[in-house]
Amino acid sequence: MENQSLAMFGILTMAAFGGVILVVAIYRRQQKQGMNILQNLAMVLDGRMERKCLLAMHEGVPYQVQFVKPGRGPVLVVISIPGDTGLFFACRKRNILDTIGQKLGLVPRIEIPDADFARDHYIFSRDPHKAAQFLMNMHTTHGIRKILETRQEMLRMDANGISLVFPLESMSEKHLKMLSPPFIREKVSRLAGIAGPERGLQAKISSVANIVPASGLFFDRKQSMIPVLLITIFVLATLIFMILTQEKYLPTNGVALVAGSFHFAILPTIAGTVLLFVLARLYFRKAPEGHRLFLLSICMVPVVLFLLFTSFFMWTNGALDAGSPAVHTARVLEKTIHRSKSITYRLRLTSWDNDEIPISIRVPKTVFDLFEQGDRAVLSTKPGRWGYEWIASPPEPAN
Repeated sequence: MENQSLAMFGILTMAAFGGVILVVAIYRRQQKQGMNILQNLAMVLDGRMERKCLLAMHEGVPYQVQFVKPGRGPVLVVISIPGDTGLFFACRKRNILDTIGQKLGLVPRIEIPDADFARDHYIFSRDPHKAAQFLMNMHTTHGIRKILETRQEMLRMDANGISLVFPLESMSEKHLKMLSPPFIREKVSRLAGIAGPERGLQAKISSVANIVPASGLFFDRKQSMIPVLLITIFVLATLIFMILTQEKYLPTNGVALVAGSFHFAILPTIAGTVLLFVLARLYFRKAPEGHRLFLLSICMVPVVLFLLFTSFFMWTNGALDAGSPAVHTARVLEKTIHRSKSITYRLRLTSWDNDEIPISIRVPKTVFDLFEQGDRAVLSTKPGRWGYEWIASPPEPAN
């Protein structure tokens, strides 16, 4: 048994290690492929490579082209005009989550003359008043409409410059053909038309702008890790409570305990969800894309909390039980062995409360081998903190 467990652990470890190596190899291959593409483009665009970034000029406007790989997501193309725009501004076409977020007060409203633009686009700025002034010009909103042709494209302005970000479906030749010199020059012209030097953008080709990678373009990665970490803690706590209940406080009537735990968990789940809803709303409302993180998190919270409180109820039924143990005698009805990834040994015993409802308990192999069908067993139980009887000691042969 121990050898099988060690072998399985070794196989899983090698598989995980092999998976990591494969992911790293694919990432390195894509990175090398992306560099080759940028180097080829640099020759056609009369540009140069610097720090894995293509630098070039178009009609007197300096620009940069980079590839960014955000973890498991697709490769992103970032076309930027470097320089300080004096404004933190993010924009993309609106989706259903943006509409829900705005109704919940998580997306700040920016009043601009072009009401259709405000209705069709998600707009975030740390200075809504400044953003409203920037979008006051109908020429600006028209230019943003032209550059954001699909729902996958994103526009960002900050202290690093103005950037257009869009994903590549793959690094295949078919999808890379779209990155032609005319396509890049067209996007640069449109970016310059939105926030070029004549609109206050002081472009500087002398230094490479710090392009914020991947998901960081629209939300803070550290901020997104907090709900992930919280939900992970809840899930781990649930698993620990369930394992402890199964190993140390096994109920004689599991169905009744589960039903009782469901009734118990309803009110704490509602209260916990409301509390986390209020706290999360305050936490996410000031961050770009915070409403999407909020909505995704709050959808998972009720389920995770319900499971957590359910498992907590089951565990405390035994862990907090201060009752006196009772000794019972039962007859072994059946011995069963379940083989899957591991071997489980079970004894099916007559009930001391109702002979028509037998009790099935999991036991170690050493205890399992002590009994044959028809033997009498002695075991002790405790009443349970919440009234659900559980087995306090494994069965022993009756004298």
